[in-house]
Amino acid sequence: MSLAKDWVRPRPEFTDHFAITARISAEGENFPGDLHDAWQKAGPLRVQRTLAARMARLAERGLLHVLDSELAAQHFVVLVTNTWGRGRAGVDALSDTETHEIAAAGVHAFLHGYLPRD
Repeated sequence: MSLAKDWVRPRPEFTDHFAITARISAEGENFPGDLHDAWQKAGPLRVQRTLAARMARLAERGLLHVLDSELAAQHFVVLVTNTWGRGRAGVDALSDTETHEIAAAGVHAFLHGYLPRD
């Protein structure tokens, strides 16, 4: 749950980082392709690969049922970062209650799809 909460509302010391990330995401098509690709490889794709590797290890231990760890990582991120209608991540502060609700709902949905069924 802590990881999900950190993803919903990043720590204050990373505010500048996430402001830049939001700007790049919003204006990505205006950046030269090789610059945007380099940023993707160094940041978002590296994080996704790391999360996917963790998901694969959890699956190896029988704690998750994961056929495609990269897809599972994408699902987790999408589910715990759904702040539609609740402000803009990194711009409008979410309350502790909102952060908990979003993270809990995302984790619940993720586990519903990825917990082993036996």
